[in-house]
Amino acid sequence: MPPAITRARWGECSAARCRSDEDAFWLITATAAQAYDGDWLRDHLSPGLTLVEETEAWSCQIVTGPAARSVLAGVTSADLALPRLSWQAAQPGGGRGDPDARLLRQRAGVGGACPASRHARGVRGADEGGAPAGAAALRHVRAGRPAAKGYRTWKGDLSTDYTALQAGLGRVIDFGKGAFRERDALLAERAAGPVKRFAILRVAAGEEDAPYMSRLWRGDRVVGETTSGGWGHRVGAPLALGMVRADLVEPGTALEVEIFGRRYPAEVLESPAWDPLNARLRG
Repeated sequence: MPPAITRARWGECSAARCRSDEDAFWLITATAAQAYDGDWLRDHLSPGLTLVEETEAWSCQIVTGPAARSVLAGVTSADLALPRLSWQAAQPGGGRGDPDARLLRQRAGVGGACPASRHARGVRGADEGGAPAGAAALRHVRAGRPAAKGYRTWKGDLSTDYTALQAGLGRVIDFGKGAFRERDALLAERAAGPVKRFAILRVAAGEEDAPYMSRLWRGDRVVGETTSGGWGHRVGAPLALGMVRADLVEPGTALEVEIFGRRYPAEVLESPAWDPLNARLRG
């Protein structure tokens, strides 16, 4: 879902989209970003454009896993063998299944939507060994997997609250390409050193997850905050991502995470807790 890029070269709004008519586009954004993205789009609409909120009228479904394409093939004419994030024309419903269904995106999985009144007739993947996954289960996987891998997500771990250098993205900034917005500020920050840095934490909190913006303590001082957290199913322990005072990101540094008024021990990790070299991704 490519973001809308502002003059500051920073992604402000991210939404999957399809062209539903000659002069109409259909957008879908994350539930957690609905208010933010809606406000941003309304504030930046060009003259002659209107934005209509249709959230209550639609039910969105995501089919993911190795059999996702074969499941979706029965309800769309789209070529699902094309590379990820490909653009193509497709017949809504593909002449099969729900004629009002809309194909939204193609990554490791494929997303689709149908009118909310027909939610129960959504895509069925039982023949491929699939099963429904509730929102709570999806949230748990989304929270735990990025923490275990050290993956940062937009509007949480990555946001306008932190600079690109604080977020550990210095490797993707090309300072040698000439002038660009905020270049001087970033160069000054690089010379002085960021005051905060991104850290991966293993938390001794039993079954508790660290919510967004949980305070991080070192002794009697608040030294940072979590940006996401969840149970690491692969490593069998709670994990969290956060922004920590720059002098406290050395591996093995002992901190505490405050979760709903109670502090739990936490340790800064040297690398992601699961598959730090991405050996599984490389096959």
